[in-house]
Amino acid sequence: MAFKFFHTPKPKQFEIKPRYYDPKKEELEQRKRELGLTDSSDPELRLRSQMQQRWRNERRDARKKSSSQRLFIFILLALILIYLLFLRK
Repeated sequence: MAFKFFHTPKPKQFEIKPRYYDPKKEELEQRKRELGLTDSSDPELRLRSQMQQRWRNERRDARKKSSSQRLFIFILLALILIYLLFLRK
């Protein structure tokens, strides 16, 4: 009987093979979901896609706002530094 002190068993593999896959249809459905154009009559799915789109837009707007604020602060600090180094006597 052999003892294996440092042997860790490999996890069981799971592999599923789809019966049919249409990449064009999958891409079209993904685009529809991104745009919120679902044909589903399920109001929960429509609400979820609308919320995701709204959150995406809010994050994008927040990033734009913060980047413009950072740029303004950087320019202001650069102007103060230039004044202190060159124009002050």
